[in-house]
Amino acid sequence: ATRARQRGGPGAAAAALVRAADLSEDDRERARRLLLAAGAANLAGQYERTVTLTERAAELDLEPVVRSDLAALRSSAELWHGRAAETCDMLTAAARAVAPHDAGRALQLSGAAFMTGAIACDVERISRVAAVAASVSPDAGDERQVLLSLLPPAGELLFRGNIAASAPLFRRAARLSVGTDEPQDNVWRGLAALFSGDYAQAQEIFSTAAARARELGALG
Repeated sequence: ATRARQRGGPGAAAAALVRAADLSEDDRERARRLLLAAGAANLAGQYERTVTLTERAAELDLEPVVRSDLAALRSSAELWHGRAAETCDMLTAAARAVAPHDAGRALQLSGAAFMTGAIACDVERISRVAAVAASVSPDAGDERQVLLSLLPPAGELLFRGNIAASAPLFRRAARLSVGTDEPQDNVWRGLAALFSGDYAQAQEIFSTAAARARELGALG
């Protein structure tokens, strides 16, 4: 798969990983390779193929954490097809299922579910996401988890028209230092600043995220 990626990019890598998965006798290894193949297909813009591969992997006997990774990957592909409401439901269910096993993953899925619910402009879906997020206790020493735990409840207040109550939660989220320069983490902070009404802070955070994404080759 590594050689295929070097020769033909992520699409070729996905094909090589699928062949490797077909040869795997162990479900765990087959799932791992299908997950990698789906990730490569998604990177190549092959979104239908991504969905198909995650569906294949989901038929196997998987641990909840692996299933949550599959849901996150599939949701990324589904969103490109404009299926925001369905994607929100998928992420919410995945967050609920993985919450007893991995709080960090549950909160990350909840954050993503909130954003897809916001794209769908569906306050009832956002409310369900907020309920899942409220059931997870973030690690107080992990500011990324704290940030992600704040977004869904703040978002529910905002979409129900209670801007005054949502703004302090969004401002608190935007001020958190998540301890990483990963673009996605700064995107979360930027969105919190944006929803709080601090457009200057949002622009600064988004500019930082974009610069880092360019360094990583993820943005032209």
